[in-house]
Amino acid sequence: MNELLQRIREIGFEVKPLPPNIRVRWTKNSEPLPKKELVFPLLTELKKRKSEILQELLSETKPQEVSQKTFLQVKVIEAEAFAKGWLPEYLWRPRFVNLKDRLHECGLVYIMEPGEVIKAVTERFIETVNKRGTILRFYKPPKKVKHETNA
Repeated sequence: MNELLQRIREIGFEVKPLPPNIRVRWTKNSEPLPKKELVFPLLTELKKRKSEILQELLSETKPQEVSQKTFLQVKVIEAEAFAKGWLPEYLWRPRFVNLKDRLHECGLVYIMEPGEVIKAVTERFIETVNKRGTILRFYKPPKKVKHETNA
């Protein structure tokens, strides 16, 4: 583990990836925050090395668990989604981080909340309904277009 992360955690802070940022949260709520002189240099260094630290944090996090019901729902619509131009990673990718383009994309199976039900699959989006009856749309990421120049 990175020495900087270890020092920040030893003081009592939780450090988690939240691409394109890093979330730092005080975990000892019953205790006062440490002196600014102790914390500020560490957080400044964390900010300077943000890209490197974020990659390390992401590598140590495990993909979240997917419920069997959610997995089966996505499996049922998989063929229809593929026929409508959806790629496998749009449905199944545990996480994708592209720090250069500041993207954080997960596949549908990791975005869905427990109890959410898939209602429709279109070429542009997959529509779900959550437990409260709210309709949610998971849009297909735009295709990257390569720009060519004449030399």
